[in-house]
Amino acid sequence: MNTIEFSNRFESFRPLFMGFSMKLTRDVNNAADLLQESFLKAFECIDRFEEGTNFKAWMSTIIRNTFINNYRKIKVRINNADKVKSLSPVETTNAGSSNIEMERITSYINMLPEDQSVPFMMYFEGYQYDEIAEIVNVPIGTIKSRIFYARKFLKNILSGEFNAMRA
Repeated sequence: MNTIEFSNRFESFRPLFMGFSMKLTRDVNNAADLLQESFLKAFECIDRFEEGTNFKAWMSTIIRNTFINNYRKIKVRINNADKVKSLSPVETTNAGSSNIEMERITSYINMLPEDQSVPFMMYFEGYQYDEIAEIVNVPIGTIKSRIFYARKFLKNILSGEFNAMRA
């Protein structure tokens, strides 16, 4: 496929791709950014596209994977201390200790396997189980299970620290 064919195919599906991006990001500006970034990634990999492949599905996969990869990058930069404080039995009293607490809990989240940490963080950010299942492309029961085990791990590790501090 040459550059012109790629551009024409992309433009014919642009409204569909924009709708999919909106569903993932829930924001017009973020959806436009996601679509642009996905377009560039697809354009760079145009030589890997095999004729006869479903272009719409190929491009949708690139959009979804770009969204998930961006989400993984953002999850490390969680800066909502109130939400994190509710995970921890240790009370924080100032912004400095909140930041330390945040870094510590983020390091525990990063210890989770990726198949648990991504759904957990998406749920933490407010996504519903069915939305996460659709984005990650796994059954909803699997998502519930992965989030359950992520919570259980975090609860156990944080409870262990709290009990060690009390001893």
